[in-house]
Amino acid sequence: MKKLMIGLVAAALLPLSVSVQAKTLCFTAFGGGDRIKLTGLTSLKKPGSISFFKGIWVGNNTYVIPLEGTAATSPDGSIRIGFTLHAITAYGSNIHLESIVPDQTLVGTYSYDNLSDRAIDGSTPLETMNCKDFTLPPLI
Repeated sequence: MKKLMIGLVAAALLPLSVSVQAKTLCFTAFGGGDRIKLTGLTSLKKPGSISFFKGIWVGNNTYVIPLEGTAATSPDGSIRIGFTLHAITAYGSNIHLESIVPDQTLVGTYSYDNLSDRAIDGSTPLETMNCKDFTLPPLI
């Protein structure tokens, strides 16, 4: 009887569970000199969708920098994305990037603030790369 009750409760709760397929996307920046891997991205198809993600940035094939960010879908279907590189030891300050991109590929030109002074210091295109080709710098 106890097993039957547990089975019934589990069957009743099953429709409440949501299957979220997180994905990983990889990019190059600054003409291919830097590589980015974003993990944990969830669907951004519907307006109002939000995805929290984390990842790593490989800078100048030397630095491995953790990052975290958020992406949200606007009513027009475009996606506003922003993330922070925790780069104080590598570059002297955290680096903030953001963009408005047309779709879930997240490809586009990103503005960045590399002085943490809330001013745009430049921009770089993020272009898709195959995650199988994403590598970490060699050990020194």
